[in-house]
Amino acid sequence: MYSNLSGSSDLKSPITVLLVDDDEIARFLWKRAIESSEAGMLVKESSNGLEALNFLKNHWNEPLALPDIIFLDINMPVMNGLAFLDEYAKLSKTSDIHIPIYILSSSIMPEEMAKINNSPAVSGFIPKPFKMEKFEKIMQTFNETI
Repeated sequence: MYSNLSGSSDLKSPITVLLVDDDEIARFLWKRAIESSEAGMLVKESSNGLEALNFLKNHWNEPLALPDIIFLDINMPVMNGLAFLDEYAKLSKTSDIHIPIYILSSSIMPEEMAKINNSPAVSGFIPKPFKMEKFEKIMQTFNETI
């Protein structure tokens, strides 16, 4: 299991992305594209929803250590993206912290899409394979809201 999750209470300057995907190649491609974008972002990685959730829980009271945005795959072992969304909803009720979540997936069943559409934490959907234009549009929207 690969992960470079580590929290820090240092002053936060670059936008931090939490990339949650079990596919190591997909994470590599996303990370490379994100870090090479003009936005100058820092990427933290997780290979499943449970690992990402534990990271968030461990740093929930340290806002500077939390990511600014989450890209979340749906189909993963250990804890899939839908289970992560359920647990994130419980966690987010404990404070005013809201981290926008974008769903990454190559295929989604209609019942999964309904659950995603009903989740207030989900800010959007990004179909796989990765397309830089879609990412840039999302980041433009994100930058306009911060």
